[in-house]
Amino acid sequence: MRRRGRAGRRPRESGRCDPISAGALNSYPGFGSYCASKAGAVGLVRSMAYDWGTYGIRVNALAPTHGMSPNLSLPSDAAVVGMSRAESSLAKSGDPWDASTMFPGPLKVDRPPSLGDNAAVATFLASDAAQYMSGVTIPSCDGGSFARTSIQIPEDWSVMDHV
Repeated sequence: MRRRGRAGRRPRESGRCDPISAGALNSYPGFGSYCASKAGAVGLVRSMAYDWGTYGIRVNALAPTHGMSPNLSLPSDAAVVGMSRAESSLAKSGDPWDASTMFPGPLKVDRPPSLGDNAAVATFLASDAAQYMSGVTIPSCDGGSFARTSIQIPEDWSVMDHV
């Protein structure tokens, strides 16, 4: 049975993007229930995309890994920081950004991850450029973290040394 919008009206076409968490696509030690709930949200995005697609409604999500606001862990009445955790830490310490020592992902960029990195993915998913995308969850601002293998490999390892 298909439902219509409130009071029997058909929902209008729109773009939609909801943030989930990278915890939906990988695991964090000690956060089993958190990761399971986020993985459930990925399933909900897929289900909603299937059910609502007939009305022209797209449902997508992003799963931020880095570039998130420190406000997530602050009291709800705290002032909005307006920058990512990495940017905020640098602003407080005055230290320069050093991707080789400060960023855990394999992608090394000359600046820390920012709120704008995640906002760009959200903007794309909600735009007409993503008109034929629905039911997807994009790991945004992951810095290549999802490209890694679960096997511990030394940083200086090269396949050329083994051929």
